[in-house]
Amino acid sequence: MVVELSSLAGTMAREYASRAGEPAAVAEALWQMELPRSTGDALPDSTPGALLALADRFDLLAAMFAIGAKPTGSSDPFALRRAALGVVNILRAQPALASITVERGLTAAADRLKQQGVDVSDESVESATEFVVGRFGQALRDEGVPVGLVNAVQALAEAPGTAEQALRDIQQLAGDPQLAPTVEAVQRITRIVPAETAPTYDRALLASDAEDALAVYVEELPDHARDGLPAWLPDAHRLVAPLTTFFDDVLVMDPDEQVRAARLGLLQTIVDRAPAGIDWKALDSAL
Repeated sequence: MVVELSSLAGTMAREYASRAGEPAAVAEALWQMELPRSTGDALPDSTPGALLALADRFDLLAAMFAIGAKPTGSSDPFALRRAALGVVNILRAQPALASITVERGLTAAADRLKQQGVDVSDESVESATEFVVGRFGQALRDEGVPVGLVNAVQALAEAPGTAEQALRDIQQLAGDPQLAPTVEAVQRITRIVPAETAPTYDRALLASDAEDALAVYVEELPDHARDGLPAWLPDAHRLVAPLTTFFDDVLVMDPDEQVRAARLGLLQTIVDRAPAGIDWKALDSAL
């Protein structure tokens, strides 16, 4: 039936399951496995349906990339772009599945394919992951989300549900007067401190009043690396004033290597205790 009329995929599965005496939830999940069928189509609204839809798409993507059948230019005979976009949008819409990452899903699919004798290389899984993650930013841009906000959460896109929540948090806090100055202060740190700097410092080397005052606030700052912006903002905003004074009064790149390391470590501690994965420079530009 489905071979002759492909539009009945899902519909027939639900019908056969119902007639076979399966619970209504099972029949409905089999129908939702085919969603979304096209851009703008409805998404699965149940967890079982979403999981089936994800499994089906992860399997398709892992298999096609494994045999080298990835899209090229405008050619996409297996509708892999649509499948990848489906993965992204399903995960964005299902907070309960936020722990599922693109890599995790593709790796699970690859493991099942290997059990069936299909040769799936690590490189093909990496390529498929990059392909799917790229659909996240495209989806947001197509929806009219400003480029600056897309860039601010793009680093989180391997977990679309997490990235979606971060975007919602930013939009929720957009009118909060504390947000812009706090983000500006953090991005100022990221512009100065080298990426490889460790979030550690020798408190004894922070001798000036400005350094001491900032260190007091940093030591009281909770670790919000795994939290969202709403939980982080009230605590982080308290750092804006002492941080501004610190930058005005202190030469961060002190000639003394140990002093310089202590100052950089102090600043990096602030960044490490902020929500992970946010591009602070991009967010500052977008606000």
